Amino acid sequence: MVSDVATVSDDVRERLGDRLSGLVAADDRSTFADAEELAYAEGRVRVVVELAAGANLPSSPPLDVEARHDPFVQAFVAVDDLPALARAESVRAVRPPQSPVAADLATALGPGGGT
Repeated sequence: MVSDVATVSDDVRERLGDRLSGLVAADDRSTFADAEELAYAEGRVRVVVELAAGANLPSSPPLDVEARHDPFVQAFVAVDDLPALARAESVRAVRPPQSPVAADLATALGPGGGT
């Protein structure tokens, strides 16, 4: 499948966001994914798909589902399939999963460290 991020509507770009749109358009996807801290391997990327209320995952494009907590589905999908996934009527948004942020407990707890 040929990358079509340059021809997708603004609505689809909005559903993918800058990082995933950039990945689709990148000449060197591996380097781009590393720079953007995206989980990328063998032409696939880990995403979170937000479904419309009561909607099911679209039957196409294929996804390797890892986890589901309605309305969110975490899955691996082929990068070239991201625009089609974003266009699906049942999909509200496609984004990279959030990464946990390391916390410095001493700073979080403030003076006295909670004692």
